[in-house]
Amino acid sequence: SIGVPVIGTLGVVLRAKRQGLVGSAGKIILDLRQSGLYFDDHFVRTVLKQVVGEDWKP
Repeated sequence: SIGVPVIGTLGVVLRAKRQGLVGSAGKIILDLRQSGLYFDDHFVRTVLKQVVGEDWKP
């Protein structure tokens, strides 16, 4: 291990939202889905609400 934390794609998006680097985490997730990435709707809805207070509107 080289000591680099692994947070995943959603983790990066949520961290950017919490740090004020993006306006809407949900919009970025929608863009990523349109590019071909898969995210489970229930999981996205849960983490968006709990972590950044956004509602999921796919």
